Formats: sequence, structure tokens, C-alpha cells
Amino acid sequence: GATAFLVILDPGPCAPAANGAATTETYTGTLGPSVRAVVPVRDGTRVVALVAVGRTVEAVSRALTPQLAIVAVAV
Repeated sequence: GATAFLVILDPGPCAPAANGAATTETYTGTLGPSVRAVVPVRDGTRVVALVAVGRTVEAVSRALTPQLAIVAVAV
């Protein structure tokens, strides 16, 4: 499936990424509960923005449910 969203953020709402570390998290936004990765955008050593990309939890569940059935049959 496709990415549900891509957002460029002011470096403030996600502390680990704002401090320079890539992070993943579950977050409730305008699309509902989502899983997102957030990475810093740097100008030299300074974090100037954050980029977040993710999928809704519902889309992740839809994508993984058939895989879980395959794993259950294989075990």
C-alpha cells in the first residue's frame, strides 16, 4: 500500500527527532491513529525541520492480517 501522509514539521513537536535522532511512534492525527517515522532535516549540525511519513493503524492492520494467517498456518 501507499504512504498515507508526508509532513514537514517545525522542529518542536517530536522531541527525539528535534534532538537529531530518527524515531518511530504511534500518533493520533487528523487521519486517526497512525504509525509514523520522523527524521530531522539538518543545516550543518542544526536541526531546521522534521519530516514525518506514515500510515494509518487501520491500513497497517489490513496489510498485516493476511500475513498473520500465513504465519499461523506455517506454525
